[in-house]
Formats: sequence, structure tokens, C-alpha cells
Amino acid sequence: MPEEATDRLYSRIKAKYDFSEADGAHIEKALRIQCSALYRHRRERLKAAYFSKSRNLKEVERACPATIDLAQWRWLIYSYWNLPKQRERSEKNRANALSKKIRSACGAKSIARTIYELELEAEAGSNEREEENEATNASSSNATTLTTQANGDPMYLKLWEKTKRHKNGKFDDEAEIKYNEFKQLHEKEVGEKGADNVSVDVAYEKVLGYRSGYARGLGKGHPVLSKDGKKGRAELEVTVVQLQNENNTMRAEFEHHKAETLRKENEAKKKQEELEQKLKLIMEKIGLESLT
Repeated sequence: MPEEATDRLYSRIKAKYDFSEADGAHIEKALRIQCSALYRHRRERLKAAYFSKSRNLKEVERACPATIDLAQWRWLIYSYWNLPKQRERSEKNRANALSKKIRSACGAKSIARTIYELELEAEAGSNEREEENEATNASSSNATTLTTQANGDPMYLKLWEKTKRHKNGKFDDEAEIKYNEFKQLHEKEVGEKGADNVSVDVAYEKVLGYRSGYARGLGKGHPVLSKDGKKGRAELEVTVVQLQNENNTMRAEFEHHKAETLRKENEAKKKQEELEQKLKLIMEKIGLESLT
């Protein structure tokens, strides 16, 4: 039933928004993960509000919310929440959550959404710097760019702050240790290379370590690098599709330009023929007049 609910929600979203694989990598996978998370979070809120070990199951059944089908509500109570295996899993999850050394500080906002917002901020800042650089000469422009790269915090450092620094301005102890490691990585890159061009994926792998099939600190659904820092097969397949689409677009544009050039050549040839015909007629007329 959880899978069916996720599929129904996904189908409603896909029917509302028209997208294809070429629109961006991992759209379908990311949507399914998000739909699953939405369903799971709603189910958890219902459990916290209506279900408990000490409460009579019949009372829970009678308290069925008006927005939920009674048959589905009964399934949740008797075939899911009340199962010994599910109770055991719930206790383990609770213990794991309490034992976490690094807690999220971004609330319900996903890490993917946070990354997107930081990218928009970076793009806006880049546009502002370009406008400033247009007012200076080439040498001062290069110096400004280098200073901005050297002094500005990299994306991975901003992301860690956004997702791990709590409202009181503090990190968890372990999160602060990792934050300092990110800062050391940034200072090393600037000191050795003059600029920090390390990507978020690579920086997180260097500081948090590698784990097969999961990008640590970047949330579910994020593209996973292989151990050597390269993209996995799924990501490469998406890249191949994107490159093929770009190649097809370029080929279509070339064919269009070719056809347009041929059309213009034919028009020019036709105009030339018409001009020659008019010239011939005029010359013949002049010849006839000269004979009379």
C-alpha cells in the first residue's frame, strides 16, 4: 500500500507537469523519492497524533480522520503500526535518531532545494561582478575575479552552514568539527592554487568519506560519484542522452542553415535569370527601333 500511494501521488504530479528525460537528470527518480518522503512524513504525523502503545486500537479506529478512507485507516492500524516487526523497527529508528551526532538544521526543506537556492544566489552575485568588471580595464578585472574567488566562501562551505548550523547560531559538536575540516580544505585550495574550484560532491566526499551508492550529506536521490570521483553508470547514461540531444539539435540547426542557404541561392539565381531576360528584351527592342 505505501508503494501504491507513492505511485498515485507521482502520477498526479507527472500528469500536471510535462517533462522528459532531456529536461534534466534524475527528475523521475527525484520525484519518486520526494513523493515517498511526503507519504512517509504524513503517515508519521498521523501515528504521532492518533496511535500509541497505551491506547486501545478500537479507539484509534473510531478516531479515523475524515480525509482518510476507513479501509486504509484500518490497514495502517492493524496491518502496519501494530505489527511486532514494525514496532521493533520504530524503536530502532527512534534510537538511531537520538544517537545522531550531526542533526539537520534545514527543517522540511530538502538539501536539493537548498543547493538550488545557493546556485541562484551565486549566479546573481556573478552577474553583479560582471557588471562591475565591465567598468574596469582587463587587468583590474582579473584581479577582482581572483580576490572574489579567494575570499568568497565556496558552495560546499555555504551548504554545510545552511543545513547544519542551527537557529541559535551553533553547530552540533561533530558538525562543527566537519565545518572546520571544510574550512581547512578551502584554505588549502586557495593557498596552493589561488582559487577554490572544488565541487560540492568532491568536497563532501573528502571530508565526510566515501560510501557506495549514497552521497553522504547530500540527501537521497543526489547523483553518486564512484570511489575514484567519477560519475557512476546511471549518471554517465544521462550525460550521454544529454549529449545526444545536443548533437541532434546542432545537426537540425545545420540542416536548417543549409536549406536556408540553398533557398537564398535559388532566389538569387532566379532574380538573375529574370534580370537577364529583361535585359534581352530591352536590347531586342532597341535593335528594332534602330532598324526603322
